[in-house]
Amino acid sequence: MITLELIKDYGTEDKLYKKGEQLCFNDHERQQAQELISEGIAEFHHQTEPTIENIKENINQTFPELWKETEATLSVISAMQLKEMNDPITLILVGAASSGKTTILSFYYEHETIFKSDNFTPKSFVSHAANVKTEKLEEIDLLPKIKNKTFISPELAPIFGKGKEDTIENFSILARVLDGEGFESDSGSKGHRGYSGEYKFTWLGATTPLEKNTWDTMSRIGHRILFINMDSFNREEDYYVKAFLEERPYAEKIKIMRSSVHNFLEKIKETKLYSVKWNTKKDGELFKKIVRTALLVRLLRAKTSIWSERTEDGEMIYNYSKSLPESPERLISALYNISRGRALLYNRKQLDEEDLELVYRIGFSSMPFDRSDLFFKLLKNGGLLTTEKTEEELKCTKATARKVMKVLEILGIVNSTYEEMTKKHMSAIELKKQFRWVLEDKKVLCLFEEVRNSYKKMREK
Repeated sequence: MITLELIKDYGTEDKLYKKGEQLCFNDHERQQAQELISEGIAEFHHQTEPTIENIKENINQTFPELWKETEATLSVISAMQLKEMNDPITLILVGAASSGKTTILSFYYEHETIFKSDNFTPKSFVSHAANVKTEKLEEIDLLPKIKNKTFISPELAPIFGKGKEDTIENFSILARVLDGEGFESDSGSKGHRGYSGEYKFTWLGATTPLEKNTWDTMSRIGHRILFINMDSFNREEDYYVKAFLEERPYAEKIKIMRSSVHNFLEKIKETKLYSVKWNTKKDGELFKKIVRTALLVRLLRAKTSIWSERTEDGEMIYNYSKSLPESPERLISALYNISRGRALLYNRKQLDEEDLELVYRIGFSSMPFDRSDLFFKLLKNGGLLTTEKTEEELKCTKATARKVMKVLEILGIVNSTYEEMTKKHMSAIELKKQFRWVLEDKKVLCLFEEVRNSYKKMREK
């Protein structure tokens, strides 16, 4: 017997489904369905309230490789229910071209709680366009349009990949907007304009892997953006044969997922924004793990400057500027809110270990690849690297090996040992005691390797 499910699409009309797929619901199709029912060929089943399990079931039938990242984006949106969400949360999907980033974001398109922009500049938050009358500028300002909504930017590479001066200006504006306290600016043509007060929102976006200079710029003005690396998977011949000949068409799969996600967003919308109180005391031990993750990540993405000089006798030495890592409070808050957002997806008001897996995945994705790669090599060698082993791992000269080892020392992640004779050259580095938890927790170690490998594969494509 064919099963036709009559599903209440929260806030709109009833829709007819067949085996979980939207079929119709115009008058002609309604009549066809009734005929099937009267003939005993079909029957109606009323679907219960949408759940995260429904979404997972649908994505396993459509885009199974995209579940982890989809769950992460839903967790960010879910965090808007929290009373303690004081700052906007930003999560950017990072992946190579055609890795599924925009597919995930498209699940959210056209819902009333979403504001999508395919192309924007940070200056559009508060416009000073000279060709627009001053009294009309409020109609085009972006900031009030995204207040209390989820802002979606499917392609951020143009913003992240601009020249150094443009990138600095872009991130300077973003830093202020992401404080959640509005934004005010001045220009010669329009004078002083802007918005003050609470302007909270969440922001989901997508980009290809960032270059080192972009990470350096973000570190100079303060990190307010988190990232999650897309899983890199090898698609062989059989995958494409199945995708084109056996599976549903792409547009049909998007339709299924969009309907499923929209229904869930309607459920979330029933809870008033920023209203859920959380008993933080119950999260004690798990919260400590979030804190230690943030304390490590803040160091691994801090900016350092190191350069070489020759002494009078021709010897090469390295000088450096002191590392200035971000204060950890904002990072701790963002990771904690996302983990609580995930818990709320599963109708919990207390964290569990599975929520922490998302924290680790986002934290380990939110650092430059060269740092991630170097730290992984340190972990792979049990937390101890000699100069010779570093040369071998990086396939570099002794001078370069000492330079990268010095970076980890400056960041405060390792203790260093110097050659006994000269006391000038580093001979080994060892992971500090407070960061050995990454080595000792095998699940965390595997996650770090997984994230690092996904980033490595992206860069190789």
